[in-house]
Amino acid sequence: MKILIEGVWHANADDTPALRLARAEEAKRFFRSAITPAGSSGFEAEPGRYHLYVSYACPWAHRTILYRRLKGLDGVISMSVAHPVWTGEHGWSFFESDLSTTDTAAGFDYL
Repeated sequence: MKILIEGVWHANADDTPALRLARAEEAKRFFRSAITPAGSSGFEAEPGRYHLYVSYACPWAHRTILYRRLKGLDGVISMSVAHPVWTGEHGWSFFESDLSTTDTAAGFDYL
């Protein structure tokens, strides 16, 4: 199993009780608030503040891409697309192709 825990990438992690506990702790850190136009939630929708990272290999990525488009947030939330083909221990890579883009927010080579 491939998983990111506390910023450390584990490319070949076994599903152990310790890993399940670490994943449960990591899940507590997820962003659970809404982005609102006026910022009443504490998170204002303003250009350049948020960036979305996706890969077409992710079965849930299409939901975020569609929601961003349907809500008209293309100009507010920028997006980088990692190439869907896994490239070894570094993860998905960013480069300009039909299936990916460069990372326009942080300039990362890999996700």
